Amino acid sequence: MPIYDFEHNETGERWVDVVTYDDKPAYCIEHNCKYIILATPQVIGTSKDIYSKSSEDFKGRMSSIKKAYPKRGPNKAKMHEW
Repeated sequence: MPIYDFEHNETGERWVDVVTYDDKPAYCIEHNCKYIILATPQVIGTSKDIYSKSSEDFKGRMSSIKKAYPKRGPNKAKMHEW
């Protein structure tokens, strides 16, 4: 559900609440407020975080694979002959 920032019309007090989109107009009338900003959820992690959280054994294995299969030029497995 979306997270909205609300502001009271008379006092100017601000608060954050979770309200469905359909219930938002009734919520604003009930609490005498207006909504200001729709906040998006925080990003929990990215693909770079996954590698940094990996074990040392996994990182070592990935390093050996990278040495065996370079990005450019011929590789040890001679995959260009397949």
